[in-house]
This record gives sequence, structure tokens and C-alpha cells, in this order.
Amino acid sequence: MKLSIRPFSVVLAVCLVVPFLFGQALDPAQEAQRANELVANGNLDEAIRIYDRLVRAFPSNPGLLLNLSIAEFKAKRYHDAIDHARSALKLKPNLASADLFLGASYLELHQQAKALDPLHKALQAMPNDPNAHLMLAEALLACRSYEEALNEFRKSSDLLPDNPKVWYGLGQVYDALTERAARDLETNFPDSVYSSVLAGDSYVRQRRFGSAFAAYREALARGPAIPGIHAGLARVYKQTGHSEWAAQEETLEANVAPVQPTTSGPAAYYWSSKSYRQLADRAYDRLAQLPPSLESHLHAAKALD
Repeated sequence: MKLSIRPFSVVLAVCLVVPFLFGQALDPAQEAQRANELVANGNLDEAIRIYDRLVRAFPSNPGLLLNLSIAEFKAKRYHDAIDHARSALKLKPNLASADLFLGASYLELHQQAKALDPLHKALQAMPNDPNAHLMLAEALLACRSYEEALNEFRKSSDLLPDNPKVWYGLGQVYDALTERAARDLETNFPDSVYSSVLAGDSYVRQRRFGSAFAAYREALARGPAIPGIHAGLARVYKQTGHSEWAAQEETLEANVAPVQPTTSGPAAYYWSSKSYRQLADRAYDRLAQLPPSLESHLHAAKALD
């Protein structure tokens, strides 16, 4: 699965602190205050110039380095933001906001593996920071650490329930887990009735109804009917204009004996894949309930593709 991390804006006004330059003239503090105001007003280039002068004048001040890194991040100068965040951390290793912006900058450069360590450190110091959870979730997803990503996305869904990135990311994680369970089933039990049913379900989502029909019929030939076969055939018949045949398959589906979930064998992979697919659909349904966003359009394009 091709995964991508999209641009993510981090706004933490609390990080834009005015350094207390004890023993100095008021001019440096006034300049720092002016730079803060410029950042807040979006005049990033001028703010960066001021912070750069202050950093050269006071190279041992981690707060100034952090503020410069934040301004550079907002200006999309991610390489510079990384350099100055790392410099701030050398002076003050427990500066959580520097770890946050270091991880955020790596994420924007699609260097997700490098983002993991600073984002983990930021969360150790700021366990309830919603942006840190979401960014870590996206980095873990890109690194294919699906279970860890799922945990972070779930936390993000509580902290940022109206953020489309959260629900799109959750859908992507569940998609990946669905596909992994299906691959494991096909690898370990290629001749299983469960493998044929999942293949049929996949073909239906791709609107390849002839292939789906063949897969479901193959499943029936391999053994007793399990839940999902006749329902799949009913969907195929409905989509191809055979409503009477669809009704017959729905009746047959209603009479299929339920299969108890299990933790081993082909049925375990089958039910895992089906469960993850349902959870993915729920995440995308939640995304669809939010105002239109880049993520909702990405999901619509993916579905059409």
C-alpha cells in the first residue's frame, strides 16, 4: 500500500515565549517580542531574520533557538527548523517543544522513521498533546507499525474528534490490517473456503462482478456454506440486474449456520479481515460526516480508483 503523509500545521502559541534575557539591555527582549508578534501575524521572513540575529548574539539561549525553529517550520523551511531544534535540544535535552517541532519537520520531509524518536520524547513530556499523538500516528502508519499507529489514532480520535486526518488515518490503518489478514489467509490456507470468500468480497469492491461470482461459487464448491457467501452472491446479482436471484441468495444467507469466532486456523484470519473492514468503513463514514476536506476527497478518489 502506498502511503503518504500530508502537510500538517502545528500551532502552539505557548511555545512562542519571550526569552528572559537577564542582565541585558531591553532591546533584545523587545526584539524577541516583536519577532513573536510577527510570527503571530504571519510575517515569517522578518521574524526569522530577527530571531537569527538574536541567536547569533545569544547562542546559548535554547528558547531563542526554539522560537527560530518554530518560525522556520511555519515558513516551511524544514531543514533549517531541524537544525535549530536540534541545537536547542543540545543545550536543553528535555525541551519537549523542540522535540515536537523536530519530529514535525521530519514528518513534513517524509522522513517518518526519523520523526519517531523525537515525537515519542515529546509525548513523554506532554502526554495529552493532540498534535503530537496525531503526528506520531501518521509516522507509525508510514513505517507500517500498524498496531502502534492504531493506538495513537484512537487516542487522537478522543482528542481531535472533528479532525478529518484522524478518521482518514484510522481508515488507512484498518485497510492495511484488513489486507494483511487476507494475505496471511491466502499464504497459509490458499485452498480454504474462507480464502475464496475474501477474494469474492475484494472483487465486489472493485466492481469485478464476474470474478466475484466465480470466487463465491468456488467457495461453495470447497465446503459447507459459511456466512458471507450467499450475501456476496446477492450483491453481485443486485449489481448486475438480477433482483430475483439476489432475493433467493439472501434467503439462503439467512439460513446459514453462524460460525463461532476462533483464534486459530483460516477462520481466525477470515474474521480478523472482516472485522477490520467493518471498522475501516466506520472510520470513513465518520470522515464523510465532517465538512469536505482534502482527506474526504482523497478517500473518494481512492474508492473510485
